[in-house]
Amino acid sequence: MVASGTRPFVRPREAVTLACAGVAISVSQFLLIREFTSLLYGEELVIVTVTACCFAAMSLGYAWAARAALARLRGALALATLAQLAFPTMTRVAAAGLSELRFAGIWLLGLLIVHALVFATPLAAVLPALLDRARGAAPALDPAARVARLRRCYTAELVGFALGLVLLTACFSRAPALLLSIHWALLVLLLGLVGVGWRAGVGVGLVALAVACALPQLLPASARTVYQFKHGLGPCEVRLSIDSPYQRVEVVDHPQRGRYLYLDGLQNLNARDLQALNHYLTRVPAELLRPRAALIIGNGTMSSAELLAGLSGQVTSVELDPGVLRAGARHFVDPRRLGRLDNWSLHVEDGKQFLARTARRYELIIIDVPSPLTVQEAFMHTRELYALARRRLAPGGVLSVQLSGELAANERTPARVAAALRAVFPEILVVHSESADRGFAYASDALPFTADEVRARALPGERGLVLLDDAEVTARTRGVAALSLDTLDLVLRRGLERVLDRYFDDARRGS
Repeated sequence: MVASGTRPFVRPREAVTLACAGVAISVSQFLLIREFTSLLYGEELVIVTVTACCFAAMSLGYAWAARAALARLRGALALATLAQLAFPTMTRVAAAGLSELRFAGIWLLGLLIVHALVFATPLAAVLPALLDRARGAAPALDPAARVARLRRCYTAELVGFALGLVLLTACFSRAPALLLSIHWALLVLLLGLVGVGWRAGVGVGLVALAVACALPQLLPASARTVYQFKHGLGPCEVRLSIDSPYQRVEVVDHPQRGRYLYLDGLQNLNARDLQALNHYLTRVPAELLRPRAALIIGNGTMSSAELLAGLSGQVTSVELDPGVLRAGARHFVDPRRLGRLDNWSLHVEDGKQFLARTARRYELIIIDVPSPLTVQEAFMHTRELYALARRRLAPGGVLSVQLSGELAANERTPARVAAALRAVFPEILVVHSESADRGFAYASDALPFTADEVRARALPGERGLVLLDDAEVTARTRGVAALSLDTLDLVLRRGLERVLDRYFDDARRGS
């Protein structure tokens, strides 16, 4: 189709340019958000901040394109390509180094802003720059033709963005090096399409090829640097680092401290703690109940599945994240032994959706999910979720949850979670284990076991076991706002506290 009788609305070269820019925008945005969410540790506040920086940088790109000469855009795209060739290896090294400085949070926030500007701003400027250049070359385009051209150009970019999502889906979890290599090749092609000189294009292409060849060594080495210095683990090995659809999943081995599971940079568990965690969350209620049917929501490492299967009739596990399951099967359990369990089944889906659709009743439901540091995790600690679980309990059934700490009369996480249980269940028993370094709660319409029976099953060597009966739980949660869909302020407040403690402690002390 022709505008003013001489020019097509979108020439093939322009369409390919915009499609390449769209792919680059979607892939680079995902990589940047996922990398900095992990580097800054993925509380909800961090996720919001990183995402906001990326979108702000893109908005700046749209505004800048109307004022920048085409030569400047070419230079910015070349700089963005070179910066992405150093990503994520140099970014991880820089983050590890900056975390050692005073006021590390300011330095790391600056690193995020610089990356967002260099990555997103030039790519976002491609579309408005092409439109502006065409408007200067063909001023005779009437308003309707300009709108039609904008629509088609934007469509070409959106098609590229969708192709980028397809590329991410195909590669980001199992082939990160391939994803980066394809992404870089498309960036080099984009440089050629916008008219960067052939010498510069060839030079950048050769650098991209060299870095791509070194990626199998660079990626694990840079991940190890983050855990050695930023996390302060010292000598360690990163056994697994994958990006699931939900988070970054990493398994780290330390020669003295054992094996860790990290989710978006946050420690989820240490293999040494699993025995105590699984004992109070799973073994104790299962031994006391001997359930005909038991349900585990979470516990993606599957470390308690075999234990529960030996104490129950039928066991069902529900885990949302296939990345966590992959980590568990490789590094925390023996999948061959799980495969021999004839009374255990696994469902990969959202736990709340499973509870909503299943008609089965369970004598024991165990909710083993991370602390409420994101909205997704916090939902699994709300009274709405507990009410849904209560409807799936058989008569005399028990819900077992971990409280992420010791229950006290305050507005901290254990009290908010216990208050959510208090709002749903008539009877609650709370256990705090020094060995597990956290609290656990058993909730029911009428608990079928006593505190003394729980105490009798304390972990061997347990030195500090505290049990709180229903009356004490009520006293400690009096006036505490139950965690619910309408009161998820805890997620942002706790995230802010952790960020301030982690990165701005010097400033808070006035040093």
